[in-house]
Amino acid sequence: MLAVDATRVLTALCAASRGHAAGSPLALRRIASGVLGDTQRAAEILAALDLAGYVRTDTMGWYSGWVTDSGLFFSYMRTAEVTTAKLEQFIEERLKAGKARATVNRETGSR
Repeated sequence: MLAVDATRVLTALCAASRGHAAGSPLALRRIASGVLGDTQRAAEILAALDLAGYVRTDTMGWYSGWVTDSGLFFSYMRTAEVTTAKLEQFIEERLKAGKARATVNRETGSR
């Protein structure tokens, strides 16, 4: 799961996305650098969050992009709080929202 720095960054990104216009990208790297105080570490954390499926970027270097639905859902949970029941809840919510099973499988890392 996420390291402490990644959790801090994801929480800040989710907070920023709540007050942000839908469909327009967030300044991912600026927000992450502000939280961590280190641009290089921010890029590393954003790459890890992208790989985990919690953010998506529209530019090289993670300068801007979006928090994904799975990023929003899991951002406020500590690793110990991510249980089978929480994963099943997320899957159920995504399927009810009309997402294809293959999409949900990719979001959760299911095979």
